Amino acid sequence: MVFAGRKFGEPRLFEAAGPIIEFLGFAVTALAFAFGLLNVRFAELLFLSAAAYGAMISMAAVLLPEIALESYPRDSDLLVHFAVGIVESFGCRQLTTWWRFQGMAR
Repeated sequence: MVFAGRKFGEPRLFEAAGPIIEFLGFAVTALAFAFGLLNVRFAELLFLSAAAYGAMISMAAVLLPEIALESYPRDSDLLVHFAVGIVESFGCRQLTTWWRFQGMAR
């Protein structure tokens, strides 16, 4: 595994291990819930705060170029991008993690 490279195109350790770590996190959470080891209230709050943080990052990624470049001609286009940024935290990210994990397993 590569810890650091001289070129930007080389893979890094955290990029290669990302799908494995995320998938194991989902698996450990499911097992902890199944065995009654999970504080459900804390898990709900942690999930909601992580989803809110991800949505805010997505909205900032859409809003900052809009402020600088005015790339969306209509306000409705900007609102659609905001909605997609929020929806992406619920399901799409987990599905992408699953696909990345499967790709690493092959």
